[in-house]
Amino acid sequence: MVGIDTAKCNQVLDSYPLLSTLLQGGMLSKKSCRNLLHLSREDFDDKVYYPLLVANSITGVSSSTFRAKKELVELILERSKGTHEESSSTV
Repeated sequence: MVGIDTAKCNQVLDSYPLLSTLLQGGMLSKKSCRNLLHLSREDFDDKVYYPLLVANSITGVSSSTFRAKKELVELILERSKGTHEESSSTV
């Protein structure tokens, strides 16, 4: 089984920080996700959905919904641990 492309995932997650929280919630509607990110349909598809799909990090559930794969959720949790460690070391 092929893993996820973490470089592509990190690039998308860096561009849209709220996306990390949304992806941890389970199944997402493409429409609600793009509304929360304040993106047009084309921008959402081009900048978020397709890159994550190509990175093998999300699974399409239906034509309008998707969910993060386990590996992506683990990457998000690792990223948040790193952020918390950095912020606590600067205090």
